[in-house]
Amino acid sequence: MKDRQLPSNYRVSVKALIRDANGKILLVKEDSEDWGIPGGGMDHGETIEEGMRRELREELAAEMASMSSLPVHVAPYYYVDLDRWRLWLLYEVKLTGEPRLGKDTKEIGWFGPADFPGLAFDKTEMEAVRDVLNLI
Repeated sequence: MKDRQLPSNYRVSVKALIRDANGKILLVKEDSEDWGIPGGGMDHGETIEEGMRRELREELAAEMASMSSLPVHVAPYYYVDLDRWRLWLLYEVKLTGEPRLGKDTKEIGWFGPADFPGLAFDKTEMEAVRDVLNLI
């Protein structure tokens, strides 16, 4: 096991916790067959809000109506396959309309806690996804 001390250079990921009227959360499939939380790495010079808006456009072809003023979850995660640390900033987000497939996604879906055991989650984000699912 690698030393879990954060190096001085790790990427910040902004992630969106999006719920429907029934409390289900929105998950996405990008390049793999695995589900994940919408969002991704911030680009240099972006604000958190700019990064979130860009990620939602890319993954959900959607505009953000609102974002919580503070993250609902903040934690560093080590991505074994990438040999890299990521700092997750998870925000509650509302969209202006219905999400659609974006240029970076091949599937989207709404899921409740009863659905989670049957889903395959992205292994690089497994620990983070488990933490997020414990929030709901």
